[in-house]
Amino acid sequence: MSYIRNSFEELKKVTWPTKNQAINTTIFTIIFTLLATVLITFVDSGFNRLFKLMLENSPKAQNEAIVEDVNPSDIKILDADGQPLEGVEIEALESGAETE
Repeated sequence: MSYIRNSFEELKKVTWPTKNQAINTTIFTIIFTLLATVLITFVDSGFNRLFKLMLENSPKAQNEAIVEDVNPSDIKILDADGQPLEGVEIEALESGAETE
């Protein structure tokens, strides 16, 4: 019970802001929050664009672009001596069978 009584005594000692001070502080807080939101959005957008640019120019993305442009019939399978194997096609290797 003494805790509640002491709490009310402390609240009486508080210097409360005037109506104008409270309004000014509220307006400042809203303006600051809006400016911080715009700044964070701008920085986030910049990092997002930078990240996408890095992904587009990464070696893996470059390799995937090259692989997509390759026609499977143009790929030759070589033996240990570097000579092309006859009768072996990429589609057959993918399915696990060999063509004759």
